[in-house]
Amino acid sequence: MLTDLTGANRHVVELFAFFHDSRRINEHVDDGHGARGAALARRLKVRYFDATDEEVDLLDFACVRHSDGLTKGDVPVLTCCDADRLDLGRVGITPRVKYLCTEASRRQTSMDQVHRRAHV
Repeated sequence: MLTDLTGANRHVVELFAFFHDSRRINEHVDDGHGARGAALARRLKVRYFDATDEEVDLLDFACVRHSDGLTKGDVPVLTCCDADRLDLGRVGITPRVKYLCTEASRRQTSMDQVHRRAHV
């Protein structure tokens, strides 16, 4: 949904969805889980999916930094961070607009849409 609104590289955002929490040990405090997910993506590249070096670098940065409160940077990375924050409803947390990076994510229609998805 967000890539259509931000113009971010869809492939990077899709890969982020698969990998950023893939090595998470728990749903609470788990420092380093993004870096572990990025390392897994790098190991699986070529054998299981295609991506350019630039896409993998963006994916790596987004995975490593997605829990750092990042709000400035490349559009694909910011879109990844927003996608993760907007999905917090899955653990009962309502995302706060002030922590979202892109104008598209801050729109009430976007917030409402992801809120509905999180509570299905």
